[in-house]
Amino acid sequence: MKLDVKPREVAAVKEVETYDDVPTMTASSDLVIRGRVTRITPGRHIGSSGMDGQRVRDVVITVEQVFLNKTGTTPATVTLDEWGWDDRGHGFQIEGVTWSKTGDENYYFLRRIDEGPARFRLVSTQGRVSVKSSRLAPTAAEDNPIHEAVERQSETTFRTSLRKASDEYRAGHLRAVPVPR
Repeated sequence: MKLDVKPREVAAVKEVETYDDVPTMTASSDLVIRGRVTRITPGRHIGSSGMDGQRVRDVVITVEQVFLNKTGTTPATVTLDEWGWDDRGHGFQIEGVTWSKTGDENYYFLRRIDEGPARFRLVSTQGRVSVKSSRLAPTAAEDNPIHEAVERQSETTFRTSLRKASDEYRAGHLRAVPVPR
């Protein structure tokens, strides 16, 4: 089956969890990193065969910096499940989260999934902050408080806030939002 090289559609999703601030999103993540996309390939098939199955894009990220790690290991690379294709090979992306491209530099708020030791998904559609020409571009919707809070920060200030949130979580002063897995 031929897979589209770019998305045809944008899919709206119902969030399992949304966050009002970056510290809570940090505490609710299994892994918070800054990384660079180094490879993208068609990934695993999810769901049943027929019109309701989907194929993810395997987005391989080289880890440049770790801010919070609850996984027990520090991987050099992680694989991000990114929605990609329906069973006809038609590409789609989730609203607010464009398809990754090789070379992208981003901050990722990740949740581990059971399909592999270094396989993750975003904690929500808010879970990626892109670095574009020294500006931060959050995937959080413009009407979400995280969007404005992140967009107005320098990258240095943002990194400092991630370190502080991680320290507060480890010290027991910041709690994760429990999310059904």
